[in-house]
This record gives sequence, structure tokens and C-alpha cells, in this order.
Amino acid sequence: MKNERPERRRGTVIKAMPVFVILILFVISFQGAFSEDKIDDIVHRHDGEDRYAGEYARMTVEEQLDYMILKYSGSLERSGFELEEADPEDDEASTETGEAADSRAEVSEILKAALYDSEPYVSFTAPDEISDKEIFSIVQDELVYETGEHGILLENTKAMWQEDGSGNIRYRIGFEYSRSQEEIENIKDETEAEAEAAVTQLVLEGKSEFQKADAINEYVCEITEYPQKKPYSDVSHTAYGTFVEHSAVCDGYARAVKMLCDRAGLECEIVTGKVKSGEGHAWNIVRVDGAWYQWDACWNDGGYDRDEYFLVTDDFMDMSRTWDAGRYPVISDSPYIR
Repeated sequence: MKNERPERRRGTVIKAMPVFVILILFVISFQGAFSEDKIDDIVHRHDGEDRYAGEYARMTVEEQLDYMILKYSGSLERSGFELEEADPEDDEASTETGEAADSRAEVSEILKAALYDSEPYVSFTAPDEISDKEIFSIVQDELVYETGEHGILLENTKAMWQEDGSGNIRYRIGFEYSRSQEEIENIKDETEAEAEAAVTQLVLEGKSEFQKADAINEYVCEITEYPQKKPYSDVSHTAYGTFVEHSAVCDGYARAVKMLCDRAGLECEIVTGKVKSGEGHAWNIVRVDGAWYQWDACWNDGGYDRDEYFLVTDDFMDMSRTWDAGRYPVISDSPYIR
């Protein structure tokens, strides 16, 4: 199925019979470059060469990069969507107005609050220029990474809209999760408790910003393993996967890093993009001693050493991935000097 996004149709409002459209956002996985055969070839390419010793030491720089892209990327999930006309007799949401949002930012806050509480749906009105494309982008590109440890447990999103004749659109957004609301709340509670315990264990009070970030990097790498086989557990995309199950993919590492940084008083954000092969990936940026740096704990855990992708520059990350730099703070031109 092509992942094409038709424009929302606009036209005269039919007052006698409201017309609704449902956007069914279905999860599709980024597939592609992950190949056990390719990984095995890289690992064993230099077997028998005396000057090489150890799995990573055998590889050239280019081979190490290929290895990381193949093995520790491509685990992000994002939604596509289908456009379908609903039954004109079904006016379930026609009388629901909900909150009034005057801007994209206000729409984002309404959706964020609903997702954070794992609500099954939310209703609101918004200006006509905030299209279904914007709703899609807000939910899938932003909020699943801003709602913390449970955001990726969102499986599907359905958006019903109706023009009200005054330049506004009435939306009813339905959310479907991989777990029940009670299960998600329990996951959140246990994750919060584990994060607090980790910060206590690390004794971060009184340490410098670098020392805090360094301790968090080492801790997350030490307690977490990247799962060996697909399909990955839904919680492998959460900090719960890191703190409780000790098995997580890239965004599970990134969420855990952010949770610990938040509690340690470090400014930290989750970055999403694609590795050079086109697969989805997530990592962090962090502010240390007044400057922002790139940080990929997942690749630190799977790479040659745990500092390779720690407090580095855009130029260094640009060798392996792409991202929308305009969405994030400006990164230091130089790596952090200890």
C-alpha cells in the first residue's frame, strides 16, 4: 500500500446531513536494512588476520558504521493513514465540540494531555488551516516522543472531522493503545519508581553536569540489552523496557536517558530521524555546561566503546544519520572536552 496522503476535501457545508471523514492511521514498521547475513559478513570479514583482535577491532571505520546502522536502527514505528467516508447516519460526534484551540500549539497541548492520560478520544475545534496533515504530524512526529515512557504504546489513531461553516473544523480524535488504560498506568508508575531509584543509586547530587550525563550514559548502557529478534515487544519502545525488562530498542534507550536527565536537572530532548539506510532511529541531545551536544546511548551500548556517541557534534552524527535540525537547539561545533 502506498503511503500517500490525500488532501482533506473542502467544500460547501451540507447542513441537513453532516459529512464526516475518518482518517485511520495504521502503524507501519520501517523495514529494510536490518540483515543478519550482512551483519555476519561484516563481523567475520577479517577472520584470520593477525593484526585484528576482537569483534569491533577487526572492522574498519566504515565497517563499524555499517554494523551499527544494520544492527541498532530501524526499530521506530510511525503511522500511515487511509481516507474513508463514514456513514452519514452516524453522527456520534456531531454534537461534541470540546475545547477550542486557536493555534497549532494549542491543538498540540490538547492532544498531549489526552495521550498522557491514555484517553480513548478527545474532541476539540480548530481553525480551518490546521489540516488533518497537521494533526497527523503532531501525534506521530512529536507527541509520541513528548508523552514520556508510554507514548509509543499508541497503536492507531482515528480522526473524525466536520466543517462547522464558520471557518473552524470540529475534530474527534480516537486513540487505540496496545495495552489497557490500567496496564499503561501501572507501567507508568513502575517506570517512575525505577527512574527515581536509579537517580538515587547514581548519587548525582553535587556532581557536575558532565559527571551526571556520564553516569547516566554508563548506567543505561549497563542495564539494557538490545533485543535480538523481531517482532520487538511494545514496551521495548519505552523506558519501562530499559528500567524493568532491561531490553529496549533505540527509543527505549532515548526515553530512559531523558527521564534520568530530567530528574538530574539536565536539559535533554529526544531526537528522531533516519540512519543513512533510511531506517528510523531515535537518540538524545543534552545541554552540558551551557552548550548542547548529541548523544546516542543505544549506539554507545552496541558500539566500540560507550563514549563514541556521547557529547558529540552534528558533523559527527551526520556521518550516520539525518534529522530536522531546525526542530532542536543548536548543537556545539566542537565535541565536549573533558
